[in-house]
Amino acid sequence: MKRISEGIFKRRKATCPHCGVRNDQLGDPDGDRQPKVGDLAVCIDCAGVLQITESGFDKFDKFDTLTADDLEELRNAQACIRHINTVN
Repeated sequence: MKRISEGIFKRRKATCPHCGVRNDQLGDPDGDRQPKVGDLAVCIDCAGVLQITESGFDKFDKFDTLTADDLEELRNAQACIRHINTVN
């Protein structure tokens, strides 16, 4: 994965299993580490929760395995994306 700016990493295109949009960038909110297989992501188009795999993304639905802090962080990211998509 190649860093293209602070906190943003370019990867091969992968399709969101929720909405079908093709994503080719992943970001780390703290800007200090590359996302890796097994990490969670949020689709920039539909705000669906994704798990990064070797071949792209899978839908993530094991929310009961997350800590309260992780779940809150995901919900905040989804709310931000939905707000951005509403005003754009």
